[in-house]
Amino acid sequence: MDTRWKKDFSSWIGKRFHSYGLTSLESTHLSNAYVQLHIGNEYYEISNTSSFLDYYGQEENTAIFSLEEDSYESFEDIMVDETIQAIYVIQEEQNYFENKELKYRNFLTRALIIETDIAQYGFEKDDVSFSEWIHIKKGKDVLSTFPKKNLWFEEEAFFGMDDISTTCLQEVHSFKPKEKTFMIQGKSILEVQNFIKGHPHCLEEDFLYIFGKHKICVECTCGKRLEIQE
Repeated sequence: MDTRWKKDFSSWIGKRFHSYGLTSLESTHLSNAYVQLHIGNEYYEISNTSSFLDYYGQEENTAIFSLEEDSYESFEDIMVDETIQAIYVIQEEQNYFENKELKYRNFLTRALIIETDIAQYGFEKDDVSFSEWIHIKKGKDVLSTFPKKNLWFEEEAFFGMDDISTTCLQEVHSFKPKEKTFMIQGKSILEVQNFIKGHPHCLEEDFLYIFGKHKICVECTCGKRLEIQE
């Protein structure tokens, strides 16, 4: 079974991440089955809903993590209002062995991480195969928590079955701004060069370039920011 997201998230870079909506604000770290994202002028729905599927040779209730473009729905919104600078998608490969022989292999998307100019926001499918929970994380470096061990699949799901063994591999797919060289032209080049010269102790790779439709922003890790209106 392969339920990995195939979407190219490049179009999200530079857009405004307005908000994300949860099914309830009882907990801002969990949402049951659905999360809605307001990106630019569009809405997207992350779902983690269950149905009976073939789960390693047996038909079981299994939650599928998916992302679809959506229309606005009345969710409990948490405001963000920040600019997207990168997208990270965590893809997972699950392998199931009987007497050391590979019998099944499943592929799925484990998490979506949206990086803005302020923070990283993670939306992660629960490890338990039938759980519909989606975990929400916010911090400066949510990405650093991946790759990680899937405790449910690797230790708990088949506990006590001595002839069964499992492995789980995770891979991070990144979507970042396009190359900067051809997008800075004319007078803007001089402004950027002067900005960089003003930070002699910072390496060139420390500078982050953000391209909007009519604006270029250059940020340095020391916290300074240059904005150029085109």
